[in-house]
Amino acid sequence: LSIFFILIADKGNIPGDGVAVKGQAYGIRSLRVDGNDPLAIHLAIKTARKMAIEESRPILIEVIILWNRLLLHSLP
Repeated sequence: LSIFFILIADKGNIPGDGVAVKGQAYGIRSLRVDGNDPLAIHLAIKTARKMAIEESRPILIEVIILWNRLLLHSLP
């Protein structure tokens, strides 16, 4: 199992409709998940793991996190 990630500060940095669509264009199974929902992230990872094992193919998970300025200022 390989895990890679990239942090993109603004949707404007990637032309088009995000990363998941680009994965699909290359034949990679892709999921898009709300990064502000821990349960959704858990289910997406669980689903992706199952698909990767059963199909022996890579899976791309795009996690969309909408940062709240208040949250950013309250982090330690």
